[in-house]
Amino acid sequence: LQHGLGVHFLGTRLKEIQTEGTEEHARARHASPMTHVTADDAPILLVHGDKDESVPFALSQSFQTALNVASVPVKLIRVVDAGHGPSFPKAVDKPDLGAAYVQWMDTYLRQN
Repeated sequence: LQHGLGVHFLGTRLKEIQTEGTEEHARARHASPMTHVTADDAPILLVHGDKDESVPFALSQSFQTALNVASVPVKLIRVVDAGHGPSFPKAVDKPDLGAAYVQWMDTYLRQN
């Protein structure tokens, strides 16, 4: 987010977040789900627009990799040409997300 004095995240400027050893860097690492991936995490379904300018698609790819390394069930659905947000603005051939959500829930939550 732009606040006149630079790009901010978690109330601090990105430059400070990116500098190892700073309080801001430690705060950002603590807030990041990447820092907390463990083998006992619940299965995670990620849905991300690949043209998201707020949260880069590469972050979901990195998160997916970290979850795979920890053997956590994960699926990343790429929404082609979509921007940020649940409506996936400018999406091209938007997948049937409702069906994907139901299938994911059936796979991991349904008790037989």
